[in-house]
Amino acid sequence: MQKYDAVVIGAGNGGLAAACRMAKGGKKTLLVERHNLPGGCASSFRRGRFEFETALHELCEWGSKENPGGCRKTCEDFGLDIPWHMVPDNFRVITTASDGKTHIDATLPCTVKEFVNEMERLVPASRSRTFLISAPSSTRRATIRSASRERPTRNTCRSTSPTSCVSAATR
Repeated sequence: MQKYDAVVIGAGNGGLAAACRMAKGGKKTLLVERHNLPGGCASSFRRGRFEFETALHELCEWGSKENPGGCRKTCEDFGLDIPWHMVPDNFRVITTASDGKTHIDATLPCTVKEFVNEMERLVPASRSRTFLISAPSSTRRATIRSASRERPTRNTCRSTSPTSCVSAATR
C-alpha cells in the first residue's frame, strides 16, 4: 500500500490548488476525483450541438504585475501563464422592473467611485444609503440590492463586486 503525506478529495479549483501547493512543498500528494476530468465546476459540458462553459468568467484579486493580488500570486507560484484581459465593466443586468412594464438595462463600472456614481444615476438618492467602500462583500451585495429598489429577474452576469475587473479570455 502506498503512503501519502496528503490526500486531496476533489479536483475542482480548490482541490487542484491545494494539491499543487502540497506537491510544490515537497509532500507526496494524491489527488482523487470521481469525474473523468479535473476542474469541477470549472469545466464545460455538451448537450447536443451546444457546449456550455460553466468555468470561470470573472476573477477578483488579480491586480497588476507591480501590485499583484492573491490570485495572480497563486498562478505565478504554480508557474501558470494564463492569457487574461481587462474588462471595463463590473456587470450588466437586463431585466424588467417589478411593475412588469419598465425595461432596465444597466451596466455598472469596475471602480468603486464610478460604480457608486452610476448607482446614483440609476437610483437617485441611493448614494447616501450605499457604503460600498468599507463594507464587507456580503454587506455590499445586500446594500446594492436594497439601493436598486428593483430585483433583477434575469442577469447576464451575477457579479456584485464593485472591484472585479478581470475576466478569463474566452476559448
